[in-house]
Amino acid sequence: MRKNFLKKTVAFAMATLILAESAGTFPNATLTAYANDDIGILTSDETITKDEQASYIADFNYDKVYNLDKTGENSCEVEYKQEGFALTGENGLVVVKKNEEAFYDYSINVSKDGEKILPDKGVIYDVGFYNLEIVVDGKIVATLEFTIKKNQVSEFVVDGNLNKTEDGNPIDLENIKARVKKQHNLDFENVDIKDLEFEYYNFSGDTKFDSAPTKPGEYSLKVIYPGNENYKSTYQFIWYKISEKPKENVTIQLQQVKKKIYDGTPIDASYFNVIINGEKQAIDEKKMELSFELLPEPDVKGKNLKAGKKRFVPVDAGGYLAVIHLYEDDTHAAAYGQTICVIDRAQTDSVEVKVEKREQFENFYDQLLVKIKEKDGEFVECKDRVKIDFYKDPEGKERVEEQLKTGELYYVKAMVPVDNNYYAASDLTKIILEKERMLDERLSIKPVNKLTYNKQPVSKKDFNVYFENRKLNEDEYTLTFNLPDGNLPTDAGDYEVEVSVDADDYTIMYNRATFTIKSAERKVEVKDKTVVYNNKVQKIDPALQDGKEITSGIEYTYFADENLEKPVTPKNAGTYFVKVISRDKNYYEFKTVVKLVIKKADAKIAFNTKSLTATYTGNAVKPQASVNSGEKVSFKYYKDAKCKKEIKAVDVKNVGTYYVVAVAKENENYKGVTSKAYKFVIKKQAAKLDLTATSKKTKVLSYTKLQKHDLKYAVKANGTYKEANKTKNITKGITFTKKGGDKKIIVSQDGKITVKKGLKKGNYKITITINFKGLANIDKKAVEKTITLKIK
Repeated sequence: MRKNFLKKTVAFAMATLILAESAGTFPNATLTAYANDDIGILTSDETITKDEQASYIADFNYDKVYNLDKTGENSCEVEYKQEGFALTGENGLVVVKKNEEAFYDYSINVSKDGEKILPDKGVIYDVGFYNLEIVVDGKIVATLEFTIKKNQVSEFVVDGNLNKTEDGNPIDLENIKARVKKQHNLDFENVDIKDLEFEYYNFSGDTKFDSAPTKPGEYSLKVIYPGNENYKSTYQFIWYKISEKPKENVTIQLQQVKKKIYDGTPIDASYFNVIINGEKQAIDEKKMELSFELLPEPDVKGKNLKAGKKRFVPVDAGGYLAVIHLYEDDTHAAAYGQTICVIDRAQTDSVEVKVEKREQFENFYDQLLVKIKEKDGEFVECKDRVKIDFYKDPEGKERVEEQLKTGELYYVKAMVPVDNNYYAASDLTKIILEKERMLDERLSIKPVNKLTYNKQPVSKKDFNVYFENRKLNEDEYTLTFNLPDGNLPTDAGDYEVEVSVDADDYTIMYNRATFTIKSAERKVEVKDKTVVYNNKVQKIDPALQDGKEITSGIEYTYFADENLEKPVTPKNAGTYFVKVISRDKNYYEFKTVVKLVIKKADAKIAFNTKSLTATYTGNAVKPQASVNSGEKVSFKYYKDAKCKKEIKAVDVKNVGTYYVVAVAKENENYKGVTSKAYKFVIKKQAAKLDLTATSKKTKVLSYTKLQKHDLKYAVKANGTYKEANKTKNITKGITFTKKGGDKKIIVSQDGKITVKKGLKKGNYKITITINFKGLANIDKKAVEKTITLKIK
């Protein structure tokens, strides 16, 4: 049906009109229209005239279109519909007539809010102002104006219980459920609370609040649906009530949190806490009142004090009823609580008290004895009104609250009242509570097998315990031994064992027996030892048992003879006999003899390397060497490096190269030793040269004589060296050489000086060299000297 309709309706076509305009008239023309649909191309080849175009009338279809309002000439308004408005067709918005008859061959140009649009399949949906141009044969034959206005939603429904009790906060908007039906033919849609707007009013809705109310009262909430681009805003009031918060019924407890000891001052609120609805807090005297009443309590003489309701402030030691009154306020009702409070007696040191264990007692609770010192100095047992506290620590910080147990260590403090406000106390005493013990010979104990030392302590598995003829299981009895601190027997020896059985919570049955742990055989490993002498006392390696050194009960005695008659300290080289005895109460005695051999050490000779070079003295010389054995070192001398040509020591005196070998003899602790050959050199001795005393003096010559002829004089030199501990003079081989001075002064080899004629007056210095050509054992030498000559 839609296709048939479109075949006769060119809807929203884009028409192209080709005209030849001439003299203001329209000639015949061809109109081509392109349909905006899926029908394809609709072509008309009709030829129309200008008069025919004037016969077209376009208007709105008032009869067929729902809710159409005429607003003016060629204009109308309509409210938004979700299905939109078709412009053409049987129920279309636009009606075109030609010569007052229905006409369909036209197109419509559509503009929305001043901009051209191309509606989807001839339907307009959105709110806005539309301009419609009716086009026939490419000519706008009419113009229509069309407005789609926002529509009112069909229904807006708001639900939700907003009533609440005052808590200082506004209502919770999350409780609101909103839905909207936009048109009668549509379903309700849920509206997200984030898309709503809210205003707060009084109950009658005539007074708006700036913010959400929080105080008790009745109110109305304006829930606003803000609409959208196609629907108008709307709202609905919902009424609610904030009820006044009822006053809370509170529970209050009173606690004494700090011990009050009598000191002559009253107890006050600082000694208490209150717990209000489970919350602990200090007493606030602005909000609550603390008062006290007397409780009945016997005094030290056994009389009773009657309790009274009269309020007072306690000062003396005793028990009291403390009452707390919480005042009523805006949030809660009045409340009361109470507790028993205590002012403890203060301790006095004027009376001495002590606590001790009874040697014998009839029952578990009668084993402690408390004594108080009388004025005469005697301690007497105190039975009346004694309080005993048990502590876990020696400082008395952790008191025992649980049931007392036997066999555990406690620290006990006994307190004895002196008067209403003071007590005397003992020092903390170390006590182990015990059950009453009864000897029962029906119990018996004996070892399972003979016990031999094995490094492990004995245990229940080593014994059989019987009650009459029934063997007891290990968990039915306890074994203790006559050793301190509860130690178990391990070492060989005789012991006493006690077996005990708990008869009940207060009684122990026991019996005793003796047993023996025998000594064990032991395997000791000790070996001979050979060492080299090192000038220290030597020992054999320690004796071993199971690979470990025996450190106790072991003796080593060293002897020089095999008969073990001469005890010695093993230091020097030789063979020693070592008697080893191991004594240990856990093992049978072990004895053996081993050898300690101290071998002679290798002797070592050390030369003083500087002494291997000597200077000729005319006497026989030798180097210096030492040996670690302490023996005297002797030398052998040779002329050749292979030590084939030995020479006597007395012949080692002249300059030359010799070869020396050091020899040290064997002694008690060291072997004999001969060193390798060392080169031993005797160097020539250096002679001493000098001018004679006369030659050193200034020589004075006459100038007058020197003017006539040459003058001559001589200088002499002395030369000496040491030989065989004597000083010898050099008589030959000394010559002189001039080295510096005036050229008119000539020095000859034999020391004669010639001063040439014509030398002027003055003092002259002449440097001469004294030369010694040397001897076989005396080295050559040359020294410079200066002599002085004066011409006057």
